This record gives sequence, C-alpha cells and structure tokens, in this order.
Amino acid sequence: MGSFPFPRNADVKLSKSTFVARVTGGAQSDAALFAALARTLRFPDYFGRNWAALDECLGDLSWLPRDVALLHDGTPGLSRKELAIYLEILRDAQVVAAEEGRILTVAFAEQTRALNEAWSKVKS
Repeated sequence: MGSFPFPRNADVKLSKSTFVARVTGGAQSDAALFAALARTLRFPDYFGRNWAALDECLGDLSWLPRDVALLHDGTPGLSRKELAIYLEILRDAQVVAAEEGRILTVAFAEQTRALNEAWSKVKS
C-alpha cells in the first residue's frame, strides 16, 4: 500500500462553500465513532451504526452540499483492524464522491503511528 493518503487538518484548503464536519477527540470505540459521524455529518435516521451502514452513508452524502470536509481532531481509538476498515471506507467514499463530481476531503490532526500501521493493512 502506498503512503498515507489523508492530509493533516492544518494542510487542508477549503472553499467557503465547503460543509465542514469535525470529529472531535479520538472516539474510543466504533459505537462512539458512529455516533460522532452521524451527528456531525447529519446522517439520516436509518443509519444503522455499523461498518456497512457507514460505508453506505459516506458513499452518498446527498443531503449535504457538494463539497464536504471531514476533519478529525484526533485518531479514533479503535483496534488496528477497525481503524483499517474505517480508513478503507473513507478512501472508498472519496472515490465515489469524485466519480459523482463531488469533493470529500478527509484529514486528521496529525499522521500518527496508529494511522500508518492501520493504513498498511488496507488492501489496494
């Protein structure tokens, strides 16, 4: 797998029309991460709070403006396997957004060892 694909929050340049969603503090479980994402990204009520539902909602985001930035203030405190799943979902959501002419910017406060190790587990 290549180098870590997500920039640091400080390096992101956004337009005034970008919808900015912040995930504050490192969520310490998948349930906490799902809750934070549902709240900040205004997920529909049908969001199932699991990895498949997260993949579905991040791959849509049609209820938000065309450009969305998801900025993480910390590294989610997930297992390496769960963090790899999350990073893969984020990457896939960016691909879907680009195919639809949308922009989904994903960034983290800093590139931590945990993020790099999890990213190395993501299949290309």
